[in-house]
Amino acid sequence: MQPVVLTFDIGTQSARALIIDNGGEVIAARQEKYTTPFYSLKDGYAEQNPNVYWQALVDSAKYLSESFPDAMRMVSGVTVTTMRDSCICLDKDGKPLRDFILWMDTRRADVSQMKVPFKSWLAFNLVGMMPTIRASYEISRSNWIAQNEKEIWDKTECFILLSGYINYKLTGRLVDSFAGEIGHIPLDYKRCDWKSKNDIQQCVFNVPREKLCELVPPGTVIGNISRELHELTGIPENTPVIASGADKGCETLGCGVLNSNSAAISLGTSATIEFSVSKYIEAEQFLPSYPAITLGFFNPEVQIYRGYWMLRWFIDNFATDIKEEARKKGCAPEQLLNEQLIKIPAGCDGLLLQPYWAPLLKKPNAKGTVVGFHDRHTRMHLYRAIIEGIAFALYDAMLTMEKRNKKKITRLVISGGGSVSDEICQIVSDVFGLPVYRIQTSQASCLGAAICAFVGLNIFMDSQDAVNSMVRFQKPFTPTPANTKLYHKIHAEVYKKIFPSVSKVYDKQF
Repeated sequence: MQPVVLTFDIGTQSARALIIDNGGEVIAARQEKYTTPFYSLKDGYAEQNPNVYWQALVDSAKYLSESFPDAMRMVSGVTVTTMRDSCICLDKDGKPLRDFILWMDTRRADVSQMKVPFKSWLAFNLVGMMPTIRASYEISRSNWIAQNEKEIWDKTECFILLSGYINYKLTGRLVDSFAGEIGHIPLDYKRCDWKSKNDIQQCVFNVPREKLCELVPPGTVIGNISRELHELTGIPENTPVIASGADKGCETLGCGVLNSNSAAISLGTSATIEFSVSKYIEAEQFLPSYPAITLGFFNPEVQIYRGYWMLRWFIDNFATDIKEEARKKGCAPEQLLNEQLIKIPAGCDGLLLQPYWAPLLKKPNAKGTVVGFHDRHTRMHLYRAIIEGIAFALYDAMLTMEKRNKKKITRLVISGGGSVSDEICQIVSDVFGLPVYRIQTSQASCLGAAICAFVGLNIFMDSQDAVNSMVRFQKPFTPTPANTKLYHKIHAEVYKKIFPSVSKVYDKQF
């Protein structure tokens, strides 16, 4: 009997459950969309009731057990990957004290309350790190909770991210993979362990060690499915639960990116470019390199926080008629829009967008910018400019990483919702001037988590062995030389100069 694993992917807008075999085939799948992805008590806030995520997992598992009972009976392991940097406070009984604060939340802690020891202050200033330290302190949810919800913080027994919370619900243990706890928390990414209380950056993420969960390597069996959970979900009793990692790291592994000459691009709600290196290297100075799902490796990364969320923003604000047409045709509005992309030339007739729709750690004052508007431009020019702008930002990150790693990237593997479009894949290939590959499934995150689980179950010797059997690359999109030449000219002569030119204006905006 061929072994299979059950993988859950708890994302921003929906939860997915996939049963995947050791050949990388999806045997069964279910997606549960949330009625409301998040709610906002104030402008910029993004929160969600933890029951939304847990119920989506339960419902998707029950659907698979009822619709694919034979496949569910074959399940030999369960693993969970989730969106990152979404946190919750649990009390001494493991019950939530408040709802999740999600990764896109923009609330800020009062940086004037940060207490920086003199030695740390001196070190930060000597290397020019103080602006990044201040920005990191401000966006750390633990600091905001401690300042604004002191009663909750005092009662908090465990401050944990979504992946750890779901693991707890599955096993009863407050434990997570060190590749899963990726966020504004006191994790020493290089050592793959919590920072010591004497760490120079402890003042930034000031969470006491006793409020943090246990960490284990990816691939570790952390518990088993109980009889109660079996009756609730249909997952076979005693099935081992295996720690994997956060969604972007799992995507990188699922894309088969295991060497420093390849890069994984994720075109999801947030867009990222990730690399796999065996030596700890930061993609940009002071931006940590995350522990990879593959032991002994790291994933330097640059993230465009709102990424392909911007396509949804465009549709909601400029293409409601396309949304209605798509509803009648039974397809996604992006599909109809993407079919029109080829009508707009590369470079959008001079329209250029910089996709800083959310502040960046190294550019906390950044805002989205669109330049070059002319009367010949249409809404489709703006739509394509969004796609090109995100690609320019990711290309910019790749160039920086190549310099830091002293190695050239020779190919890209693309995943996420945007990767479904042939037109978008071709634009990415043209902007980078590199071949762009897709794998056999759009669910790269689930595939990567499944690879981790199979290695943990000793079905494969290591990640490379698993990738060889489970990941299949499709025919690549190859760059169009004339388009690449134009894009590289735009990037060098215009795109790179936008932020330095308008940065002071951002500071003056209300």
